[in-house]
Amino acid sequence: MLNLESSSTNAIINALQQLTIVTYDSLRQFDRSYSSDTYRGGLKLLETRGQVKRLVFQVGKSERYAWILPWYEDEAQQKLEELKTEAIEYLTTTPSTGRQIKAYLKEKHPAFHQIAYLAFRELVSNKRVDQLTFLDNLSSVNVYYLPEKRQALDDLLQKTVDHIDRYESALGHDLSNSLGIANPLAYALLAILAHQGKVCRFMVGWSYTRNRPVFAYCKEGHEAEAVARYRKSVSELHIQQKQFRLVESYRAKFRSACNEMKADESLVDLACSYLERSAKSPWMRGRDSRGIAWSAFFLANRILRQGITPGEIEAYSKIERRTLLMVSSDLNDFLQLDVPELYPNPTDYLDRIVERMKLPKRVKATGALKNVVTLDRSTLVNKTSDFLASLPKTVFFGKRAESMAATALYLTGAELGVHDCTQKRISKAADVTEVTLRNTMKSIRLALSRSGIPSRLESTKTEEKSEESINHPQKGAITEEQVLNLRKRSDLTRRSA
Repeated sequence: MLNLESSSTNAIINALQQLTIVTYDSLRQFDRSYSSDTYRGGLKLLETRGQVKRLVFQVGKSERYAWILPWYEDEAQQKLEELKTEAIEYLTTTPSTGRQIKAYLKEKHPAFHQIAYLAFRELVSNKRVDQLTFLDNLSSVNVYYLPEKRQALDDLLQKTVDHIDRYESALGHDLSNSLGIANPLAYALLAILAHQGKVCRFMVGWSYTRNRPVFAYCKEGHEAEAVARYRKSVSELHIQQKQFRLVESYRAKFRSACNEMKADESLVDLACSYLERSAKSPWMRGRDSRGIAWSAFFLANRILRQGITPGEIEAYSKIERRTLLMVSSDLNDFLQLDVPELYPNPTDYLDRIVERMKLPKRVKATGALKNVVTLDRSTLVNKTSDFLASLPKTVFFGKRAESMAATALYLTGAELGVHDCTQKRISKAADVTEVTLRNTMKSIRLALSRSGIPSRLESTKTEEKSEESINHPQKGAITEEQVLNLRKRSDLTRRSA
């Protein structure tokens, strides 16, 4: 028990030395090692010893306490004056409700917001801040303002009346958007006018989050319009919440996909912005949200040149490649993205293909003298990029960017004699078939010959044929395994004879 008291009192002293002044709540927020009751007991024990001093703040008819170290009293009073000055400066800009001023102080001073509100209440008690208060539906409505700023409050009340006269009804968030003020203040202004009898008020719903009724305000005789306005507002709010949940759910999926595909995190934000724009427009109605979401991810990938192939997205999202490309085309037209930025560049896929091949930083190759040498992986990528840049544009027509990148990598690797650049390994990493790779090679040779450019690919023909014969032996050819079987049969025939 003594150890617990010693530890808790030490924690209190440490918090007071760093924060200068604390309340029960701020002490618990600063150090969660002990419960609020333990801290209360520790403060009382330290107070009896004269090691801490209690400050009393009058809040309405009740008292609130703060605690300081006696030898830090000057610093504590200076901190309180700073917090009071902050509250007064805020009230010079706008009148405020209690909820509004608490939110502001919590944002500006997270560690001192409870003490800041106590200092603010002391300003009210000292008449340095005025308040307009009344009991409304068993709850108190309070609007705080500086005495010299009463005219600003009256102007807001008159603007509220003008708003209701113009639209014949009003809701809190409508008034907030119209006047550019905070929601709590808008609701308080409407409550003040209803309390003064200047507008009609009636209950139209119930807020389960705040456990209080929802009121509509209108001119007398326009209750039906107010109810219709409320229902429309609720419907729009539900749509916004649904859109928000859709975007946030796919944000988590996009982040997981980026981690698995090793793409940049900026891809997530760009894809979500495309999805959000689509969700807020009528264009998305009647369309599959799943297809649009992954199409947005695909378009963002193209814009940022991450090199993610449609096949990878298909494998991860289980959406067919054809559907993905069709929806991406429609989404591209709707978003009015710049087409040149969307044009796939084979060079963008090189780093990704090499990474998926898991090539080491230094790769083995056969030199000109048939000796084994090592090359930097970056050298292989750079030479492949140079080779792609040297090809005529006609080669790229009708070809997938990943197949062109894979073919160029294979041809460059064959020319340099890189052992690991095989058709099977490259095609698997690039998400293309070996047949596609060989057909693309033939197209490149044909285009180069028609362009009159001397081909440097002749040296790869022999390697291509030998590799193709290994992977796909010709029909009727006798394999090594068949030769061994024939020899075994002949030996058995001789023994039986």
